Amino acid sequence: MPNAGKHRKKKLYQYTIYLAISLVVLVLFWVMNTLDSTPFRLFFGDTNPLVLATFYVVLGLLLFWIHLSKNWLRVYRKENTEGLILAAALALVFGVITIMIDLISPFPEGINLPFPLSLLFYPAIGFVVEILFHLLPLTLLLWLTTKTVKRWSLKDVIWPVIILVAFLEPQYQVLSGFGTQDLMWTDIYVGVYIFLINLTQLWLFKRYDFVSMYLFRLVY
Repeated sequence: MPNAGKHRKKKLYQYTIYLAISLVVLVLFWVMNTLDSTPFRLFFGDTNPLVLATFYVVLGLLLFWIHLSKNWLRVYRKENTEGLILAAALALVFGVITIMIDLISPFPEGINLPFPLSLLFYPAIGFVVEILFHLLPLTLLLWLTTKTVKRWSLKDVIWPVIILVAFLEPQYQVLSGFGTQDLMWTDIYVGVYIFLINLTQLWLFKRYDFVSMYLFRLVY
């Protein structure tokens, strides 16, 4: 009984951290949508951004219920100073590389949202991206593989699943970037680079927690 109570307390802590982050994200969505909803239309169309954000928050909560019930990955690891520092440092390294790439082969103008709206938009949309491109497919593939082959555990399948999931966002970015145009070597290069970023993020998720993965995107 003491162990069961301790386990419930740990799970409650994970849910509390997730909901606290989600609340901040929803506030950012509300403020950004009030000031200028145009950037959200690129992702959500005419759908109310706050409604969709709430949907992804609930979806993430359900997905973490699976992780916590199976003792897989965590929202946040207590006293995870190492993971947070490493996530920030790696994001800065990738950020410097991105600047160097931009100097050699400039990205299209207007690709980034200007300050100060960027302080509202990117943390908000970044949270949704983590749920959509990382947490959702990772959870589904882990569940399917461990369910299909009973003798497989998280340790057996985590890396193949991570590599597969890491391909999703770069594929979306490249395909949406060049549209109907011919694929150029720069698109492939950027795709590989985004794949490495996603692979790094998912490793942080596996090694540490969701907060470290999300922090990487915020710093980057």
